[in-house]
Amino acid sequence: MKKAAAIILSLAFLLSLAACGGGSESETTTAATEQASAVNAGIESTVAVTERDDDPTFLTLFRYPDSKEYKAIKKAEKIETGIDGEFNETWKFRAEKDGVKVGLEYISWVNEVGNFQIIENIFEIETEKGKYYEFSCTVGEAIPEYRLVAEYGGLRAEYNIQYDGMGDESKAVELIGEKYYPGEITEDSPFYALCLSHAITAADNDNDTAVKDNYAFWQTFAFAVTQNYEAAGGDAFNGENLKLTEWVARAYISALYPSFNGAYPDFPDGGYVVYTPQAYEEYEIMPCSYGDLHSSEFYGVEDNGDGTYTVKIKVYTYPDEYEVLEADKAVIVKPLDSYDENNPFGYTVLRVEDCELPKG
Repeated sequence: MKKAAAIILSLAFLLSLAACGGGSESETTTAATEQASAVNAGIESTVAVTERDDDPTFLTLFRYPDSKEYKAIKKAEKIETGIDGEFNETWKFRAEKDGVKVGLEYISWVNEVGNFQIIENIFEIETEKGKYYEFSCTVGEAIPEYRLVAEYGGLRAEYNIQYDGMGDESKAVELIGEKYYPGEITEDSPFYALCLSHAITAADNDNDTAVKDNYAFWQTFAFAVTQNYEAAGGDAFNGENLKLTEWVARAYISALYPSFNGAYPDFPDGGYVVYTPQAYEEYEIMPCSYGDLHSSEFYGVEDNGDGTYTVKIKVYTYPDEYEVLEADKAVIVKPLDSYDENNPFGYTVLRVEDCELPKG
């Protein structure tokens, strides 16, 4: 089993994770519980069992062997993970519903997208209500290497396998299913870099950032990658090109150009991207900064009432030292309806339009 390499940018990870805001909002209702001895599929326990058919709780997770609730579990079905590590721990959970799909994902944080990439699915099971399960894996410190996920009825719950510092004082954790929502778009969110890139390219190309202009296509792509790399604490202009895997490149393109049919436009000579298919990191990106030629102001996000949003951006262009041009751009975006591991941004850009914003 592969083991994740040590990652040193833990601060960048925490800042990026806060900026993502991914997740969802749901109302939680306190369900009545009862302390009883239950026998489910031959598994005995004295842990409180939730008795609410409409409760969105999928699982109850028990992490620490020294906690009272963990010790109360007499038997649990073992799920083999094949993970051997010095920092392995055995966690247990109780299924609160039948038919919940529960999986363990091996994940890696990717600064360029401000989110996790799923490297491997370790296991996937369907639960039996009231039954107890256990699995063993490595517990991360600053950055998790594994994530427990549960899906049922169009709802999803996630829990990163990492230390929380609670020890034997830890209480059971409820994994509550929520409707997918990628989080608000702010000036600090990774997806905003994609909107800004579209707006600036549109200002230079009469709103044409689409695939018919391959130079504009890859310029928009390279600028978005560079912005997020810098925001995550990297030094994009250290004299070396940025290198991306196929997954990262496709993540950007799926969010930048959702109607794209998959056959990339040509890489223009002297352009921003070099493609080397035999390499592990197939895409070599020349860092792209609009530098002294442009600046911008973020004017917020407006709900259009039809499932789309407008990201408002004012672009300033400086053709020479004596002139400033303003271009007001409305970037129309759409959130994903459900979780997609290949679009970690959670949104797609639909089009760019002109709009009117207050004078800067």
